[in-house]
Amino acid sequence: MTAAPVFARKLKFCYCNFESQSLDSIRIHLEKQIQLLGESEFISLSGLRDPARLKADLLIVDARSIVSGHFSDWLDQFSRSITKQGDIWIPAMILSTVLWPALQPVTQKAIQMNWYFDIIHPDHIASLPIRIANLLRIHDHLHELKRYEHSLNSLDEQLEKVSLAVRTLKGTSALE
Repeated sequence: MTAAPVFARKLKFCYCNFESQSLDSIRIHLEKQIQLLGESEFISLSGLRDPARLKADLLIVDARSIVSGHFSDWLDQFSRSITKQGDIWIPAMILSTVLWPALQPVTQKAIQMNWYFDIIHPDHIASLPIRIANLLRIHDHLHELKRYEHSLNSLDEQLEKVSLAVRTLKGTSALE
C-alpha cells in the first residue's frame, strides 16, 4: 500500500550544486526522500541566478563545499539575491556540513529576514520530507495572503465606484 501524496499538485524543485553537476549519493537520497511528498520535478540549475529558479516551489542548494569561515558571508549574499526576486521569495533548503558554532551568527540574521529557509546536514536527510513540507506550506500561505490582498483591493475599488455612484445620484436628486 502506497501513501497518499502530501501535496495534490506537482512540485518543482530546483537544485544547485556549487561543486559539480554530477549525481552523488546525497542527491540521490535527497530525491528519494522528496518523492515521498508526491509527484515532483527536479531541475538542475547552472547557478543561483539561473532564471529557471523563479518557477520553483523550493530551491535546494548544495552548499557542502562552503567552509565554516565563509558560510555566514555566503548566506548573506545568497539571501540578498533571493530577496531581490519579487514579492514572495522562494524558500530554500540548504545542504551544509557547517556545525552550530558557525551557524550561530546566521541565526540572528535569519530571525530578522522575512525569507524562509532551512539548513540541513547531509546526515539528517531522513527528516527532509517534513522540513520541506513545512517550508512549502508557509510559501503557499504567503501566496494565499497575496491573493486575499488582491481580492480586498478589488473590493475596495468596487466599493469606491459604488460610493461615487451613490454620491452622484444623491447630488442629482438634490438638484431636482
